[in-house]
Amino acid sequence: MNWNDLRCLLAVKRHGSFGAAGAVLKVDTTTVSRRIRTLQDELGARLIERLADGSVRLTDLGLAAAERAERIELELSSLESEASGSRQGVSGCVRLTSVPMLLNRLVIPRSRELLAEYPDLELELHPDLRYLSLSKRETDMALRLSRPETGGLMVRTKKLGVLKHAVYCSRIYRDPNEDDMPWVTHQEAWQHLPQVKWMHDHVRKAGGSFANMRVGDADSAIEAVANGAGRSVLPSLLAEADPRLVRMESSDAVPNVEREVWVMVHSDLASLPRCQVVWAWLADLFRDVR
Repeated sequence: MNWNDLRCLLAVKRHGSFGAAGAVLKVDTTTVSRRIRTLQDELGARLIERLADGSVRLTDLGLAAAERAERIELELSSLESEASGSRQGVSGCVRLTSVPMLLNRLVIPRSRELLAEYPDLELELHPDLRYLSLSKRETDMALRLSRPETGGLMVRTKKLGVLKHAVYCSRIYRDPNEDDMPWVTHQEAWQHLPQVKWMHDHVRKAGGSFANMRVGDADSAIEAVANGAGRSVLPSLLAEADPRLVRMESSDAVPNVEREVWVMVHSDLASLPRCQVVWAWLADLFRDVR
C-alpha cells in the first residue's frame, strides 16, 4: 500500500473534493483520482462515493482508512522532528484555523518575519467561522474567541489575552454626530455575540438606528465602517491598526465588551518543533492584550 495513495485519500477527507485535495498536494485532479482508484483496487472495496450533486464523501471503510493514514502522518511527523532538533529542523506544515478577522488582520500581516526566520516552515491558513475539529484532525492548531469547551485531554489550550472593544467610525466623517450615525450590526445568526448584543441594547435604551447593511463577521464590519456605512463596536487591537478608522469617545456609548483569545493544538502535535514555534509566535502576537 503506497503512502502517496493514502495521502490523497486523507486530503480528500480534509478538503472535500479531488480538486481541493490536488491543490493542497500540488498534483492534478487526475492524479488524485488515479491514486485513490489504485488504493481501492488493492483493498477490493470502495473508499469514496460520489453523491447526486457531484460532491464526494468517504465510505465507512474510507473513513477508517483515512484515520489510519492520519496516525501514519503523525508518526512520520514525529520521526522527522526527532531527527533534527536545531532551528533548521523546524519544517513542515502547520494548519491553523481562526475567524477571518484574526487571520486577515493579524496573522497574515505579521507572518512574514516568522516565515523568514523559519524558511522550511509552512502555514496553511483556514479562515472559517465554524470551528474545525482538532480531535478529528481537521486542523492542527486553532485561534478561538472563547474558552474551549471540547477536546479534553486530546487538546492543549492556553489563554493568550483579551480583546477589548470600542466604538469606531470612518475618518471620512470630519465632525461625526454620534446621535445620527447608524450602527453597523450583524446578521441574525450572530446576534449572540457580545458586541452585537451591546449595540442592540444600546439602541433600545438610548435610541438610534441601524445601517441598512448587515454583515456576517467582524472582518466585514471593519470594512463596512471604514467605508462610511456607520459606526460599530470593533476590537481595539485591530481597529487601532487601521488608519481608516477613528475611535469615538462618548460617555453614553462606551461598550464594556471583552472577548478572550485562546490557542489550541492537538496534544499529539504539541511537542513538534514546528507547532511549538507557531504556538510561541501566536502568544507573542497577543502579548499586549493580556
